[in-house]
Amino acid sequence: MQIISLFLAMLGVAMIGSPEFAHNTAATWGFVTGIVSGAMLGASMTFIRKTHDTEPTPIFMLMQLISIGGVLAMIVPMFIFDTGHILPNTRSEIGWVLIYGTVMQCLAWGLIAYSIPKLSLALTGLLLLTEPIAALVIDYSWLDKPINGLQWGGALLTMLAIYLGSLKPKPRALRRYRFFKIL
Repeated sequence: MQIISLFLAMLGVAMIGSPEFAHNTAATWGFVTGIVSGAMLGASMTFIRKTHDTEPTPIFMLMQLISIGGVLAMIVPMFIFDTGHILPNTRSEIGWVLIYGTVMQCLAWGLIAYSIPKLSLALTGLLLLTEPIAALVIDYSWLDKPINGLQWGGALLTMLAIYLGSLKPKPRALRRYRFFKIL
């Protein structure tokens, strides 16, 4: 069931993002960086899980160390590749970055990191798929971005995939094979 939910989730996320490719020239770059970002997030979540398997660690201290490591790894490339597009230029942009960073990253990442020791990695990965749905809702409700039926359908399909992936398989009945007839 989890393999089916994985394919449904990929299709749902593709449906959410596909209209952007038609009118946004930077959509491919956003897609590639999103995939790389998701892979890095998955790696950090795996390391959090491995850390907790070795020894229980305070989650906020661990998150702080991972965040500092991420900042140190990305600060030089940010300054090298910034052409007036990465760093915020106005107070309004700074405010939106802080809001997005607080709500979408810190809160969501904190909840996910907190739940890592308690959930399977497969279920945690499926729960990470709620981020594109949350971004879609924010785009529609706060940013007044037009969202079409394909994108809403993708959000519903992704939620269905999360549900299907969270179902536990039924245990198979134990089959007893008798090689010898008992008298």
